[in-house]
Amino acid sequence: MIPYQVRPHSHEWISFANARIPKKMVAENLLSGREEVLSFSKDRYRIASYVPDRLEESNLIGLFPLTDGSFRLADKLGNEFQFHGDGRLADMILAGNYRMKFEYGYTRAGKKEFDRPPFRIEPSGKEQERIADMGVAFPKRMNLVHAGNGEGEEFRFERNNPYGLLGYVPKDLEKTGMSFSPLGAMGLSCLKT
Repeated sequence: MIPYQVRPHSHEWISFANARIPKKMVAENLLSGREEVLSFSKDRYRIASYVPDRLEESNLIGLFPLTDGSFRLADKLGNEFQFHGDGRLADMILAGNYRMKFEYGYTRAGKKEFDRPPFRIEPSGKEQERIADMGVAFPKRMNLVHAGNGEGEEFRFERNNPYGLLGYVPKDLEKTGMSFSPLGAMGLSCLKT
């Protein structure tokens, strides 16, 4: 359910403001599998940023390094994504002032709180069954699988739903323990039980 992660593109680094920083960064959309390489620029926005080479063809505005070593990614839909310095998503601030904070299953000592994640989400049905919306091809159906018993629950992509948001709706509304899962800036933003 995490839409993006960022990482250095290569081992090529440059000097900037008394620091060594990657020359290029990759913004990876974990849902679509699409990666976009962003090049460092201190001129495009008059602040240090990683920007798409072809801004008109990109869904992204830029990736902005912050003084604490973290990053903020901005897209053309008015959404922002805050990343830890290691590239893990920390916060999503979606257009309309909806905010989601991400916490990971690790203790301060670095040990996992669980051996494997309790759920996984994966495309369901034929992989080529996709729906294009907002310039992205989303899976037509997604399956939420419980790692403990291997049982899954199917969700279908719907633009016209009672919530008026783009997202996935449980296939069987009467039998489910789940509810609507809205999409936020090309990623699942929440799943309520």
